[in-house]
Amino acid sequence: PHRIALGSDGLAHVVLRGAGGFATIDPLAGTVTARHALCSEPRGIAFNDTDSSLYVACAGGSLFHLTEAGALIERRELEPDLRDVVIVDGEVRVSLFRSATLLGLDGSRIQIPDLDGAKAAAVAAVRRSAVIRSGVRATIRPPHCRYPVDSPVSASSRW
Repeated sequence: PHRIALGSDGLAHVVLRGAGGFATIDPLAGTVTARHALCSEPRGIAFNDTDSSLYVACAGGSLFHLTEAGALIERRELEPDLRDVVIVDGEVRVSLFRSATLLGLDGSRIQIPDLDGAKAAAVAAVRRSAVIRSGVRATIRPPHCRYPVDSPVSASSRW
Protein backbone atom coordinates (compact mmCIF):
# COMPACT_ATOMS: atom_id res chain seq x y z
CA PRO A 1 0.00 0.00 0.00
CA HIS A 2 1.10 3.55 -0.64
CA ARG A 3 -1.15 6.61 -0.31
CA ILE A 4 -3.93 6.69 2.28
CA ALA A 5 -6.99 8.95 2.56
CA LEU A 6 -9.04 8.98 5.74
CA GLY A 7 -12.73 8.85 4.91
CA SER A 8 -15.96 8.96 6.87
CA ASP A 9 -16.73 6.78 9.86
CA GLY A 10 -13.01 6.19 10.46
CA LEU A 11 -12.49 4.26 7.23
CA ALA A 12 -9.12 4.39 5.47
CA HIS A 13 -8.85 4.22 1.67
CA VAL A 14 -5.48 2.83 0.59
CA VAL A 15 -3.93 2.89 -2.88
CA LEU A 16 -2.78 -0.59 -3.95
CA ARG A 17 -0.11 0.18 -6.53
CA GLY A 18 0.75 -3.42 -7.37
CA ALA A 19 -2.90 -4.50 -7.51
CA GLY A 20 -4.26 -1.70 -9.72
CA GLY A 21 -6.83 -0.15 -7.41
CA PHE A 22 -7.59 0.77 -3.83
CA ALA A 23 -8.89 -0.92 -0.73
CA THR A 24 -11.16 0.38 2.00
CA ILE A 25 -10.05 -0.65 5.45
CA ASP A 26 -11.73 -0.43 8.83
CA PRO A 27 -8.68 0.14 11.04
CA LEU A 28 -10.59 -0.40 14.29
CA ALA A 29 -11.89 -3.80 13.20
CA GLY A 30 -8.69 -4.64 11.34
CA THR A 31 -10.61 -5.70 8.23
CA VAL A 32 -10.60 -4.91 4.54
CA THR A 33 -14.18 -3.93 3.78
CA ALA A 34 -13.83 -3.52 -0.01
CA ARG A 35 -11.37 -3.64 -2.93
CA HIS A 36 -11.86 -1.68 -6.14
CA ALA A 37 -10.00 -2.14 -9.44
CA LEU A 38 -9.38 1.12 -11.34
CA CYS A 39 -6.25 1.29 -13.46
CA SER A 40 -2.89 -0.42 -13.83
CA GLU A 41 -0.95 2.26 -11.92
CA PRO A 42 -2.97 4.10 -9.24
CA ARG A 43 -0.88 6.73 -7.47
CA GLY A 44 -2.69 9.34 -5.37
CA ILE A 45 -5.94 9.42 -3.44
CA ALA A 46 -7.86 12.15 -1.62
CA PHE A 47 -11.13 12.21 0.29
CA ASN A 48 -13.50 15.11 -0.31
CA ASP A 49 -15.29 15.68 2.99
CA THR A 50 -17.81 18.04 1.35
CA ASP A 51 -19.60 15.21 -0.47
CA SER A 52 -17.86 12.13 0.98
CA SER A 53 -16.29 11.24 -2.35
CA LEU A 54 -12.84 10.07 -3.43
CA TYR A 55 -10.44 11.18 -6.14
CA VAL A 56 -7.88 8.65 -7.37
CA ALA A 57 -5.08 9.65 -9.78
CA CYS A 58 -3.48 7.10 -12.09
CA ALA A 59 0.01 7.39 -13.59
CA GLY A 60 -1.44 7.00 -17.10
CA GLY A 61 -3.39 10.26 -16.78
CA SER A 62 -6.83 9.17 -15.56
CA LEU A 63 -8.43 10.90 -12.60
CA PHE A 64 -11.37 9.02 -11.10
CA HIS A 65 -14.04 10.73 -9.01
CA LEU A 66 -15.84 8.06 -7.00
CA THR A 67 -18.39 7.70 -4.25
CA GLU A 68 -16.85 6.51 -1.02
CA ALA A 69 -18.35 3.09 -1.80
CA GLY A 70 -16.36 3.02 -5.06
CA ALA A 71 -19.06 3.82 -7.64
CA LEU A 72 -17.85 5.94 -10.56
CA ILE A 73 -19.06 9.55 -10.58
CA GLU A 74 -16.73 10.83 -13.29
CA ARG A 75 -13.54 9.88 -15.10
CA ARG A 76 -11.28 12.58 -16.54
CA GLU A 77 -8.27 12.17 -18.78
CA LEU A 78 -5.68 14.75 -17.78
CA GLU A 79 -2.13 13.91 -18.84
CA PRO A 80 0.34 11.12 -18.10
CA ASP A 81 2.53 11.17 -15.00
CA LEU A 82 -0.14 11.99 -12.38
CA ARG A 83 0.96 11.54 -8.79
CA ASP A 84 -0.80 13.06 -5.77
CA VAL A 85 -4.27 14.51 -5.31
CA VAL A 86 -5.06 17.29 -2.86
CA ILE A 87 -8.27 19.16 -2.17
CA VAL A 88 -7.94 22.65 -0.72
CA ASP A 89 -10.95 24.91 -0.20
CA GLY A 90 -12.98 22.60 -2.44
CA GLU A 91 -10.51 22.78 -5.34
CA VAL A 92 -9.03 19.53 -6.60
CA ARG A 93 -5.39 19.68 -7.68
CA VAL A 94 -3.26 16.86 -9.07
CA SER A 95 0.54 16.89 -9.11
CA LEU A 96 2.76 15.53 -11.84
CA PHE A 97 5.57 13.22 -10.72
CA ARG A 98 8.52 14.29 -12.87
CA SER A 99 7.85 18.01 -12.79
CA ALA A 100 6.71 20.19 -9.94
CA THR A 101 3.44 21.00 -11.66
CA LEU A 102 -0.06 21.23 -10.24
CA LEU A 103 -3.03 20.68 -12.50
CA GLY A 104 -6.48 22.01 -11.68
CA LEU A 105 -9.69 20.48 -12.93
CA ASP A 106 -10.53 23.87 -14.44
CA GLY A 107 -7.55 23.55 -16.80
CA SER A 108 -5.22 25.69 -14.69
CA ARG A 109 -1.58 24.71 -14.52
CA ILE A 110 0.96 25.88 -11.99
CA GLN A 111 4.59 25.16 -12.87
CA ILE A 112 7.04 25.55 -10.01
CA PRO A 113 10.43 26.81 -11.25
CA ASP A 114 13.49 24.82 -10.22
CA LEU A 115 15.55 27.09 -7.99
CA ASP A 116 18.27 24.93 -6.45
CA GLY A 117 16.01 22.26 -5.02
CA ALA A 118 12.89 24.39 -4.68
CA LYS A 119 10.86 21.99 -6.85
CA ALA A 120 11.30 19.20 -4.35
CA ALA A 121 10.35 21.52 -1.50
CA ALA A 122 7.25 22.73 -3.38
CA VAL A 123 6.04 19.20 -4.09
CA ALA A 124 6.68 18.26 -0.46
CA ALA A 125 4.70 21.32 0.63
CA VAL A 126 1.73 20.15 -1.45
CA ARG A 127 1.89 16.73 0.15
CA ARG A 128 2.30 18.32 3.57
CA SER A 129 -0.76 20.54 3.09
CA ALA A 130 -2.85 17.43 2.47
CA VAL A 131 -1.50 15.85 5.66
CA ILE A 132 -2.22 18.97 7.71
CA ARG A 133 -5.79 19.25 6.37
CA SER A 134 -6.42 15.67 7.51
CA GLY A 135 -5.51 16.74 11.06
CA VAL A 136 -2.10 15.08 11.20
CA ARG A 137 0.99 17.28 11.50
CA ALA A 138 4.23 16.21 9.90
CA THR A 139 7.44 17.81 8.76
CA ILE A 140 8.56 16.62 5.37
CA ARG A 141 12.23 16.92 4.53
CA PRO A 142 13.04 15.46 1.11
CA PRO A 143 16.47 13.77 1.31
CA HIS A 144 17.71 15.39 -1.91
CA CYS A 145 16.61 18.91 -0.95
CA ARG A 146 18.81 21.36 0.94
CA TYR A 147 15.79 23.34 2.12
CA PRO A 148 13.53 21.66 4.67
CA VAL A 149 9.82 22.29 4.50
CA ASP A 150 9.27 23.49 8.04
CA SER A 151 6.88 26.39 7.64
CA PRO A 152 3.23 25.76 8.45
CA VAL A 153 0.80 25.51 5.58
CA SER A 154 -2.61 26.95 6.36
CA ALA A 155 -5.83 25.53 5.00
CA SER A 156 -6.63 28.97 3.60
CA SER A 157 -3.49 29.09 1.45
CA ARG A 158 -4.30 29.55 -2.21
CA TRP A 159 -2.46 27.92 -5.10
